[in-house]
Amino acid sequence: YRDVSRPADKELFQKFNLRYDMVVIHPKMLGEEFIKTLGHYHPLVPGASITYPEIYEVQYGQAHFLLQKTNGDISSVIVIEARAGDKVIMPPGYGHISINPANDFLVMSNLVEANFTPIYQPMIDMKGGAYFELSSGFVVNNNYKQVPELRMIKAPPLESFNLPKLPLYRAFITNPDKFNFLV
Repeated sequence: YRDVSRPADKELFQKFNLRYDMVVIHPKMLGEEFIKTLGHYHPLVPGASITYPEIYEVQYGQAHFLLQKTNGDISSVIVIEARAGDKVIMPPGYGHISINPANDFLVMSNLVEANFTPIYQPMIDMKGGAYFELSSGFVVNNNYKQVPELRMIKAPPLESFNLPKLPLYRAFITNPDKFNFLV
């Protein structure tokens, strides 16, 4: 669900050029693979040499965020394990896929620059990310020439971003200046 907000808050989101989205992923398997989003990269920030970041929050369930950095070849692959209440930043330069690794619904929200268009084609061309998550574990996507070793981490605390310890939507409404790094 794109561009979700209470009518009274719409102008604030527009002023800060941000969009709040919600994603619901059913608890299903695609054969042996856990269900996931298509995955995408972000474009460059105009006039800059970095891509837009994005922040996700798990509202319900659990998520595995597969992040992969590319400079032609894949140079880094990280899976971030997150649970309800965790916030995860998709840093500049990383494509990402959201995976539902559980037998329950996954509900997430995200806050992102309002006008950019995600870049899906590299994930489509490679038939997914650098790894697939199967019920038996992670396996390399052989459509990639070289794939570095997968690193798994728990969702790190975001104290360094000095974000309010509130749900993502309320955190933005309460202190929107804290999210200027997204644009």
